[in-house]
Amino acid sequence: MRCATRVRIGVVSHGDGGLRLAGQPAEREARVARRARDEREGRPAPPTATTTRGRVHGAPLYGGPVTNVEELAPFVGRWHSRGRTVATPTASAVEVEGTDVYEWFPGGKFLVHHVDVLIGGRPVRVIELIGDPDPAVGGALRMRSFDNDGRFAEMRATVDADGVWTLTEGVATRSTVVFGPDGQTMTANWERATHDGTWEPWMVMRFTRAS
Repeated sequence: MRCATRVRIGVVSHGDGGLRLAGQPAEREARVARRARDEREGRPAPPTATTTRGRVHGAPLYGGPVTNVEELAPFVGRWHSRGRTVATPTASAVEVEGTDVYEWFPGGKFLVHHVDVLIGGRPVRVIELIGDPDPAVGGALRMRSFDNDGRFAEMRATVDADGVWTLTEGVATRSTVVFGPDGQTMTANWERATHDGTWEPWMVMRFTRAS
């Protein structure tokens, strides 16, 4: 699996959210048949969005489709997590510390992510399911998370040719995850959008592999 030290940041548009069938009736029937066959055999549906390298629906997409969930393999394991939010004129920096665990769900089609951290001394628990390529955004992997306060979030993940991951939540939040050369460390640089549409640093997390 690829590791990288170079950082790239991008935004993935959620697109219009669905598969579109076009062409003559026979073509539609053939596409429906192929899609049903792929679903029976457990293969992800091919992207239907019009794409060029690095762009989907006019929005930057670094890395393009993740057609094989095995690309997620470098995350697997237990990590010591430490970081802090960025201080702003209205809020002090907050320390974050704990553990992150990634493991394959039975069958190897999804990656399960467990988060157990203290954020400013407050316990936060999260479970996240990663997988299921989204054809509406060129095959980016869906990331669905649920926390101990009853909140739900959904993001998208892409990876570039250097193994640099980009995680996005619409146009509100984005993160770049970079693995160290030996695969024993990773860094996540988080940003969030301001009201005027610019991006500002939000949080930096560093992870050291424990197992």
